[in-house]
Amino acid sequence: QWIDYEKAANFLKPDLRINRACTASAMLGLISPRDFVDLILVRETDECFSTNAISIEYPECPEVKDHVRGWNWSCGMICVKYPDDPNKCKLVSLIQPDIKGMLPKNVVESAIPGSMVEFFTKLEEALKKDGKISS
Repeated sequence: QWIDYEKAANFLKPDLRINRACTASAMLGLISPRDFVDLILVRETDECFSTNAISIEYPECPEVKDHVRGWNWSCGMICVKYPDDPNKCKLVSLIQPDIKGMLPKNVVESAIPGSMVEFFTKLEEALKKDGKISS
């Protein structure tokens, strides 16, 4: 939402984009809202679809006071198609976030699994709403 896409288009290709993702606070407010600015490469073949990302510093997305700027190391998702059943796929996700801030390691490690479950639940809801999957 803060990206000047006309400037970014000078060096980005259709399968390469810059994304700013924001998270809400977590664990009853113990973890402040975070934001991440990632360079994302999307690839699709006959066998799979993948998103591959890493955080970047991008002047068009400055840090804001109400969010802690996190960092994603190499990460992504790959959706492997089943040739025998076009309605199914195998989804593999790899995340390596550094959420920054002054949080004890055990707080971070206990929050991330819940956020991943929430992500995939919302993804499933969005796909159902768009008619991409059925119940």
